[in-house]
Amino acid sequence: MSSSTPFYQVTEQTLAEMESAVGALVEQTPAQCAAIIDQTGYLLAIKGTVESVAVEELTSVAAGAFASFALIMPVREMTLSFHSKLAHDMYFARIDSHSFLLALYDADADADLVARRARAAADDIRAALTREHTEAANVDSLRFISAKLDELFEDV
Repeated sequence: MSSSTPFYQVTEQTLAEMESAVGALVEQTPAQCAAIIDQTGYLLAIKGTVESVAVEELTSVAAGAFASFALIMPVREMTLSFHSKLAHDMYFARIDSHSFLLALYDADADADLVARRARAAADDIRAALTREHTEAANVDSLRFISAKLDELFEDV
């Protein structure tokens, strides 16, 4: 992990707003599932169901796929469509440089509706993450604190 990679200290209020945004996406569209995933594949919030694969596998593969496309071309959003009843189509929307929203839906669903609502949800989540009650922390600060604690308790 890069020492300049920030992470979020998310309050309960912010987490509730994030869960509300993905919940609304699932309720208001034909999406079966919506998730907020960070760039490492860590699941931040999810609503809906995923039946075809373990959630941990889905989030890891989704993070890798989105990052792979970002290496080729800068993408803020993208859709993966599968011509099989065995796989859900996927819509990705970047929230910030460290996270994205993923929506899963069937091939016969209204993909434009899912995309529009997912964009709106990503905007809501981005706003929640940038409000004053969400603090961006620096990993170097935590390393410093950890080193100081280790130093203080080295004789214990």
